[in-house]
Amino acid sequence: MESQCQANRDLLGAVGEVITGMTHNPPQNKTPIKTKQTMESNAYIYFMTNTRNNVLYVGVTNNLARRVAEHKAKVNKGFTYKYNCDKLVYYETFTSIIVAISREKQLKNWKREWKNELINSENPEWKDLSEEIGVDSELIKAVKEHYREIADQARNAAPTRHSDERQNPLNE
Repeated sequence: MESQCQANRDLLGAVGEVITGMTHNPPQNKTPIKTKQTMESNAYIYFMTNTRNNVLYVGVTNNLARRVAEHKAKVNKGFTYKYNCDKLVYYETFTSIIVAISREKQLKNWKREWKNELINSENPEWKDLSEEIGVDSELIKAVKEHYREIADQARNAAPTRHSDERQNPLNE
């Protein structure tokens, strides 16, 4: 019980640090939490950009490799699809999704210049880090196929207008 209480206090302290840092100033002398994905890691913030590096997307996820593969496969027709952001240039790893979401909100309030400096501190060439986290053509292909199957299931499960009319006794 005491260890759970301590864990909760630690989590609240970490969230408090992030919230305190949500001012419009970049953190001073803080090393970003950037590691390979591990079993202990279950939350990530990440930056995606386009080939010309002139658009930035900040996101949060519980599975970085899958999420980056979704962006590369262009299965979600949102911001990254519209602006062709399919290059992972920065990420941070967290053990709590709550802390990761707080960090994402903090970063979304930053000026573009500060985000660029953060990326440059870890990835000065702005190279695509996707392969570093295990995203390859096979994973992207698997993600596309998975979404295709979901779309097919949804299409097959959707009733047609004519079949609804036949089943409704009021239409007879």
